[in-house]
Amino acid sequence: MFKKTILLKRKWRIALVLLLHGGLLALALAPLLIGLLGMKLDELSTGVIQSEANSVWGVLPWMTIITMAAFWPFVTGLFNLTMVCIVHDIIALFRQKRARLTLGEGKDPFQT
Repeated sequence: MFKKTILLKRKWRIALVLLLHGGLLALALAPLLIGLLGMKLDELSTGVIQSEANSVWGVLPWMTIITMAAFWPFVTGLFNLTMVCIVHDIIALFRQKRARLTLGEGKDPFQT
């Protein structure tokens, strides 16, 4: 079961997991980021300090409550799956190292 690694030592899988985490985070925070950027651009173009009271963009960050709730199961599920894979890989790497040491292929760096 613990013979090969799933994530560690496979750079493309690590990149894919990081890309998925970043994408889900960007989707979850999209209304907040778009709203703040819109308010800042509106403030720069008009010279008036923007807030929820005087800008249409100020209401958009409130939609983050909905998007965070919608993407929360996906983000936590992917995070839990990633953690399980990392623990699996650590066990697999320790077993591979122990197998190499028992076969005499390598020298234990911790023994003096």
